[in-house]
Amino acid sequence: VFHDRGTRLVPPEDTDIGRRVRHFRALLDNLPVRLYTYGSMYHPDLAKDPMMPEILRRKFGRASPSRSTIAWLRNLAAENPDLAEAYTRKINQIRRKRDFA
Repeated sequence: VFHDRGTRLVPPEDTDIGRRVRHFRALLDNLPVRLYTYGSMYHPDLAKDPMMPEILRRKFGRASPSRSTIAWLRNLAAENPDLAEAYTRKINQIRRKRDFA
């Protein structure tokens, strides 16, 4: 049974806060889910509250990114020239880690 009492989870869009919620939802919809999902698995220290089972955390802690990850990052660098330097640093980090693995 739904009761129209209490705080709404989504504010009406005709309010300032409703427009802000719509704006941030649009931003989040455009984020590459794969990138931040794997990013939080490889770097759980950067996630505020990682909701990942310990077995996966251990697996990803040992795993090294594949060659396809490097190719994917190269494509992202080509598609986003303003972020190319950051993608290149990430590729170099992956290569260094893989050399020591």
